[in-house]
Amino acid sequence: MLQQILRDMYIEPELLAELSEDQKQVLFVKMREEQVRRWQESEEKTEKENSRNFNRPQKKVKKRVQIALGTDGEPWTWVMGDHKDDKSYDQLIDEVQLERARKLAAAEEAEQRAKEEQERLRRQREAEQRLERERTKLDEERRKKDEEQALFASLKQAKLEAEKLEKQRLEKESQMREIAAKEKKLKEERERQEQEIRRREKERARELYQKWKRQAALNSQAEESETKQQDEIWKVQLRRSKKADKERSEAAKRARVSLRMSGDYSGLSFADVALQVHNRNLAQKGKPGIPPKPQNQSRGRPARPKCRGDVIQWIKEVEAPKGVGIDPTTNKVAEWFHGIIPRQEAEELLKNKHVGTFLVRVSERVWGYTISFMDADRIKHFLIDTSDNTYQFFGANQLAHNSLYELVTYYKNTPISEVGQEYLRTPCGQVKDPPDYADILDPNEVHSTNF
Repeated sequence: MLQQILRDMYIEPELLAELSEDQKQVLFVKMREEQVRRWQESEEKTEKENSRNFNRPQKKVKKRVQIALGTDGEPWTWVMGDHKDDKSYDQLIDEVQLERARKLAAAEEAEQRAKEEQERLRRQREAEQRLERERTKLDEERRKKDEEQALFASLKQAKLEAEKLEKQRLEKESQMREIAAKEKKLKEERERQEQEIRRREKERARELYQKWKRQAALNSQAEESETKQQDEIWKVQLRRSKKADKERSEAAKRARVSLRMSGDYSGLSFADVALQVHNRNLAQKGKPGIPPKPQNQSRGRPARPKCRGDVIQWIKEVEAPKGVGIDPTTNKVAEWFHGIIPRQEAEELLKNKHVGTFLVRVSERVWGYTISFMDADRIKHFLIDTSDNTYQFFGANQLAHNSLYELVTYYKNTPISEVGQEYLRTPCGQVKDPPDYADILDPNEVHSTNF
C-alpha cells in the first residue's frame, strides 16, 4: 500500500484518518523524498537531452536538494517557543495587539488632523485673499492720490494729502500687525491642538490595548470552561460505558446458568446458545425472537474490494439474502437506504437539510456501509464494519448489531457519540428514478424475501 501511495502521490482521506500522528509524519517524509527523487531524475533527463541537441560539450550543473538532519539523524526541525530567546505566545499576542491599537489610534488622529488642517488652510486662504484685496485697494488709492497730488499746486494741499496717506499707511500697518498676531495665535493654537491630539492618541491606544487584553482573558476563561465541560462529558460517557459492560457481563452469566440448566445445546457456540436462551425467554413472553447469526462468509475475500463489481457481487451474494436495507415492518426497501454512491453525491443530497437528516450508502472502499449525517455545522460520515457478520461502527468497544436495520433503529434514540450527540432523526430518500440501489437490489425480489 505504501508503494502505491508513493507511486500515485495520493492517499485517501479515510485511510489518512486511521493513521496515527507518527505514521502520518513518516508518510509525509517518504512522499517528500519521493518528490526529490523524481525531480532529480527529471533534471538528469533534461541534461542528457540538452547534451544531444548541442555539438559543443555542455557544462553539467548538478542540482540537488538536501534535507538538513539533526544529531539524531532525523530531519531537523525548529519549534517556535522552545528556544530560550523566543518570546512566549502571550507576549507576541500582546505586542501584536498593542501595535494594532497604536495604528488604529494613529489613523483616527491622522484623519482628525487632516480635517483640522483643511479648515486651517481654508481660513488662511480667506485671510490672504482679504489682505490681497486690501493691498490692491490701497495701491489703487495711492495711485489715485498721487495723480491728484500732481494736480495740486499748493504745497499745503500736498502736505495735507501726504499726512492723510501716512495716516492710512499707519492704519494698514496696524491691520497687518493684527493679522500677524492672529496668525501667531492660530499657530500656537495648532501646536496646542497637536499636543492634545497626541495625548488623546496615547490614551486611545492604551484604552484599546486594555480592552483587547480583557477580551483575551475572557476568551481564555471560556476555553477553560469548555475544557472542563468536555471532561465532564467524557466522565459521563465513561460511566455509561462501564455500566454497559457490566450489563453485558451479567447477561453472559445468565446465559451460562441457562446453559448448565439445559442439555440440548451440544455442538453450538456460546454466542448461539446465549441467543437461543434469549429467544426462548422472549417466546415465553409472547415476543418474536432474534434469528441466529449466519456463519462467517467473509473468508476468502480480500481485505478490501478491488472494484465496484466486487461490491455488487458481495451485496447480492452475502448481504441481500440477509435482507440488508429492508424495513421488516413494510417488507420494502427502507427510505434511508441508498446504493453505491460517492461521498460528494451524499453531501449534495443532504445539503440544505435540517439537523438529524441521514442516509445509509454502500461503501465502495470497504466491505461495509457509511452513514452520512447532517449536523449543525457540517456533514459527518460514519463507517459501518461488517467483517464479523455483525453491523457496528469502526473503532474499539462498539456495540454490535445483528442487522443494518437494527443498528439504524438503535441510534434513533441513542447518540452515535456522547460528544457530538448525533441522533438519526429524518431519513433522506431517493431523488432518482430508477433509484440508486437498482443495480444491487431488485425491487421485485425484495418483497419475496423472508425475514
